[in-house]
Amino acid sequence: MLFADEPPLNAALRDEGRRIVEAAAERGALPVGVDLTRVRPPYPSTWPIAWPAPDDVAKYRESRDYPKLRFSCTADDFSTYIVESTLRDRPGIVHEDVARRVLVDAVELGYLPDLHAPFDQHVLQTYGSGRSKPGWIERIGKKYQWIAFARLLGQINDHVSPARDRWSPPEPATPGPQSTRLRQMDPTVCDAQPDAAGPPQPHVPQYNWVDFDQASSPEAWIADDTTLPDPPVEFTGSTGPQVILAGNYDWRRENEQDADNPTVWAHLVSLFVKKSDLDALLTELAAKDLAHEISRVGGTSYRDGFVGEYPFGEHYAAEAHIHAYEYGEPFSVPTITTTVDLLGEYEYSPIDRVSLIAPSPILFGPVPGNLSWDDKATWRDIHGHPIAAVRHVFGAGQNELTIDRAWLDQWLKEHEMAIVWIDLIGKDLMRSNSFHNSHPGRLMRSRARHRTQDGQIAALQPFYDRTPSWRRDDS
Repeated sequence: MLFADEPPLNAALRDEGRRIVEAAAERGALPVGVDLTRVRPPYPSTWPIAWPAPDDVAKYRESRDYPKLRFSCTADDFSTYIVESTLRDRPGIVHEDVARRVLVDAVELGYLPDLHAPFDQHVLQTYGSGRSKPGWIERIGKKYQWIAFARLLGQINDHVSPARDRWSPPEPATPGPQSTRLRQMDPTVCDAQPDAAGPPQPHVPQYNWVDFDQASSPEAWIADDTTLPDPPVEFTGSTGPQVILAGNYDWRRENEQDADNPTVWAHLVSLFVKKSDLDALLTELAAKDLAHEISRVGGTSYRDGFVGEYPFGEHYAAEAHIHAYEYGEPFSVPTITTTVDLLGEYEYSPIDRVSLIAPSPILFGPVPGNLSWDDKATWRDIHGHPIAAVRHVFGAGQNELTIDRAWLDQWLKEHEMAIVWIDLIGKDLMRSNSFHNSHPGRLMRSRARHRTQDGQIAALQPFYDRTPSWRRDDS
């Protein structure tokens, strides 16, 4: 019973235990009379903490008894990127003091030189001590460091709030989690396939490089706006008609030996708008440079939650609170982005980086949600039918999120919404280095598309941004 009496100091255990109770409450599964304030921070804990002086940790100098333990706690990446970065905004908290406390606590929690140091020496000698070490092996001492820091973080959070300034968002109605840097593996993507095994994309057109070969010069090819590709926003896949909510694509010459490689790329985003505001939005988007708007429409990202939790749970709620405060509507009428980016870095995961496109929270509805993640690449409805699918989970390029058209059409009808796509497509040369006496220029086209009342996809007048070619005369 994690919260029956005084909760543990460990911030990670507190957060995970709280999530279980909060999830049960959201689903109406808790017994009557349960006091949710008991599972929400701050928690009762002792204060102040006794901070060790430098002389107090001198006995843990680098030796066969404590291999790398003191250096890792007080000077290496753990000290800089975990301890210091996590606590830099806590008034009165000195990260060097915390680092020394982590070292002392790691030993006092149970690190025994006779029992643990031989294994840690083996790890260092066999696999190295730096960032090249494989993620699946770790020193026992490092594990004690993580536990010690998690306990200190819980204690500090109970008594020292982050510093605030005039740019800070208002305090949320419900406190957020106590830890964001302590999750070192996302268990909800363990069944996802490596990105190299992603499915083919037959609906994405191939680029005809004959246009480049037959152009009089690279400058002429770049300037020609009639040879830009036209990525679709709808297609029929193996499970039926699909709509593309967002995608990133690029086309490059295979086995190109020239140092300056011709490249074509495309970035597609989309947004929801009330049907009553659609005409006003289309008027605003026609023949306009939309490069900045595309970055704002597709720029929302979440970094702290597991993919399978999204969009619920305290980690996502805390980030959503900040996004809501910082968001500025990019257009004259209210719009809703159809997608977000889910990101994560995990030190001990088989694949250390999660990076994928996910459906907007609005598509999930209230807890427990209309859609659920299947731990692979798909969000399914309550009957298990695939609704939305992402091409890559672990950060490869040319990612794409698709959604079942019939499901989306029903959702749009129920909410009296329409969908509008915005794409940015460009042509240029990938240069071998940054020192050149000429440049062939660059072409970018931004454009909006929408579905007409008869179901056809219509494109608005595009905008072309042309960077002219130039050549420096060194004579």
